[in-house]
Amino acid sequence: MVRFLLEVENLCKTFGGLKAINNLSFSVKEGLIKSIIGPNGAGKTTIFNLITGIYLPSNGKVRFLGKKILSLKPHIVTSMGISRTFQKTKLFEDMKVIENVMTGCHAQTKAGIFSISLRVPWMRREEEQIRAKAISCLEFVGLKDIADVMARSLSHGEKRLVELARAFVTQPKLLLLDEPVAGLNESETLFVADLIHKIRDKGTTILLIEHDMKFVMKVSDEVLVINFGQWIAEGSASEVAQNPDVIEAYLGKDLDFA
Repeated sequence: MVRFLLEVENLCKTFGGLKAINNLSFSVKEGLIKSIIGPNGAGKTTIFNLITGIYLPSNGKVRFLGKKILSLKPHIVTSMGISRTFQKTKLFEDMKVIENVMTGCHAQTKAGIFSISLRVPWMRREEEQIRAKAISCLEFVGLKDIADVMARSLSHGEKRLVELARAFVTQPKLLLLDEPVAGLNESETLFVADLIHKIRDKGTTILLIEHDMKFVMKVSDEVLVINFGQWIAEGSASEVAQNPDVIEAYLGKDLDFA
């Protein structure tokens, strides 16, 4: 039986007089990789910001595993099993790679200010467990050997992978990826595509935003197309590429999925 992990219903977000998201509805099936595509300014990242509690909605509903999550604080959304990356990498430049990945577990830690200051035994055990998870994720993305390197010294491609490891370290049920291959070369893009399939195979459902159409074709089970915050089309990558409304949304240009 197909289960919908995420359900978005009549979602709206207005900034002043601008409707960034306009009565948008879609769902994400458990165990699939779904991509959201659309021209610049279509509202793609706004959708992620609404789902994860960064923005408050103007109207609509979002359910995760059947539970309403709109307007919840970001750390609560994370604790429920949703994790994300950002369009522009947001690493702590003056921290080590492993420390950056460990911060991904902040919503799952129990340590408070007093236990941290006292360094009680259970708190040390918790830190050791988080460090082990971080090392495992760095090994998964091929960066275990640079775990103790400062983040500021990394290449753009390495920073993308560290952010992916940080988002995946909690083993989320739903992983939101905002342009995961932006600025990457062809070999790096292929590597990330392989990682995304492996993450899906480990049981994590993925919703991603991307402009690289070849990448979208390679990784996606389903594709949602939006423009001006509205639903345009939905289906397989090959189906949406041939949809006349999609072609029109991209200013009459054929979508190159080759």
